[in-house]
Amino acid sequence: MLSRGQTNLLGGVLKCICGFHTPKPTASPTGPAQRVVEQPAAAAGTAKKAMEQSQPDPQPQPTAPVAARVAAQLSMYTKPRFTGSHIAAAKPNLNVARRPSQVEDQPSAAVSSASIPSTTVSTPDAQVPAPVPRATADVSSPAQPCSIVSTAHSGALLQGPSVVPLPRLWSETLPPEDHKWIGKRLFKMGSKGKPGLRDNLQLWYYPPQPALIYNQAPAPDRFFCHSFLLWMPYKLWRVKVLCPNPACGQHQLTGGGLHKRSRQVLDIDRTYNMVTETLICTKCRASHVSWSQTVLQQLDLGHRSEFQVILTRKYACDMRVIRLLRERGLGNSPTRVIKQLRENHSEQWLHRLARYTTQCVDFLNQPGVMPVKFQEPPEPTVVPSCKWLLTVYSQDILRTG
Repeated sequence: MLSRGQTNLLGGVLKCICGFHTPKPTASPTGPAQRVVEQPAAAAGTAKKAMEQSQPDPQPQPTAPVAARVAAQLSMYTKPRFTGSHIAAAKPNLNVARRPSQVEDQPSAAVSSASIPSTTVSTPDAQVPAPVPRATADVSSPAQPCSIVSTAHSGALLQGPSVVPLPRLWSETLPPEDHKWIGKRLFKMGSKGKPGLRDNLQLWYYPPQPALIYNQAPAPDRFFCHSFLLWMPYKLWRVKVLCPNPACGQHQLTGGGLHKRSRQVLDIDRTYNMVTETLICTKCRASHVSWSQTVLQQLDLGHRSEFQVILTRKYACDMRVIRLLRERGLGNSPTRVIKQLRENHSEQWLHRLARYTTQCVDFLNQPGVMPVKFQEPPEPTVVPSCKWLLTVYSQDILRTG
């Protein structure tokens, strides 16, 4: 097949399709890589002619692939040695990431023949395998280092750690602007994929303050978020709380996790959030909330004074508001206290609204290409009625009397 002058079954002249018998260019000097390829090819042609002369009726013998007998070099894929239809096949494969080369300063490197895929071209007489190179870099400059192609999504590199979701009923009672920072400061993702409390818990948590300079559109979360009271006496101080059931025989209560609901407490100028824990008796299986009178009455004076809240069915009130009603006198009525509370809450909300809108205007005055859309600020907190305030005051009298 490799000798010249061969014809097919119809008498036509066979054309060389292997790509290795092109005429040698006279202008360009022959390199060492070309001489390595030509010597085995010439020896194979001479041996073939000798075998045809010794055997008058030769039988068709399967020939070994050329790629297996010729040491492949990167210089074989240049234009002088690799012409014709194979030039279009020598294109970089951009879908496959390639590792950086260990030796980058060598002008050429030997390529194993086993790593070069081959395609079989069928002819009426025989099948000749033709090597098809698969390169991930430019073969004309093999000394250049190859760049690594990242297959990860572009958004996955910029995405930060996800915030641990809050319990379901917490999300319904807590303000939306407090969900993100409370979930980040209070919870962590456990080994089994479930959220759990962090170590070194504190009694009070304060929200992050707004930034001084914004490079992105400001959000109202940091301007309107509230403080957080974590009332867990058994978890924080390891106090001894006994079951009030006489049948249990002074059995000690154990921690049963966080309570499923949170409360909003009315303060002098703002509101803050409060959550607690559930204590369970392992003997009678009764559960008690840590802010109930059953647990508060068993605490010592130092720990009991940390809980400055009076609870009702719907709202909760801080003791600083109750102190305004203790000095009853001329002109110091519950109606006047409610008006003062509403004025304090309104001024505090307007102060935070002014800070938020100022940051939005400063960011809007900066040059930009795309239009900017800011989020609406949350609504101000509704102060309860005067009748509710008298109810809380009566509970304070019964508790201290």
